[in-house]
Amino acid sequence: MIGKTLAHYKIIGSLGKGGMGEVYLAEDSKLGREIAVKVLPDEVASDPERLARFQREARLVAALNHPQVVTIHSVEEVDGVHLLTMEVVKGKSLDKLLPRAGFDLATIFDLGIQIADGLAAAHEKGITHRDLKPANVMVTDDGRVGMSPKSIVNGCDSSNLTPRNPGHTIDRRVPRWSHLVNVLRE
Repeated sequence: MIGKTLAHYKIIGSLGKGGMGEVYLAEDSKLGREIAVKVLPDEVASDPERLARFQREARLVAALNHPQVVTIHSVEEVDGVHLLTMEVVKGKSLDKLLPRAGFDLATIFDLGIQIADGLAAAHEKGITHRDLKPANVMVTDDGRVGMSPKSIVNGCDSSNLTPRNPGHTIDRRVPRWSHLVNVLRE
């Protein structure tokens, strides 16, 4: 894929690979900027139900504008290739930055507050991050957090959350704080 051009996106490097596709660094020749291009794998793109779900989820996240959530620019099909274009967050994933002995308290609070702010903004729009983990949280050289939009789902409400203890109720805040605790714990 590197060296190819899809529409006006020239693929110039690889940024990573996951279950929902491969992400490339590309140059947008129309706007003269670098972007990330996620190319969907054939098994997702060829399944109408999975493709529709991916497109629906992308529209939900694209409506979210927050500094801690990676901005989605477009969902497109170019010459039979389904792709998503988004902001490039230049930095390292939190799992690569995590010191063996853990972060100091000031860093935990700094990163934790940014992650919580991004999750809160998403949850206000009814969006829950399904795969929040250190590998899906980018941190720029100047310390800004950018959460990957790749693992989201609509419909965060107590009806689709199951309490572990009968008789206890849960609400929209539960996934936000449980995700945050899990990320910071790692």
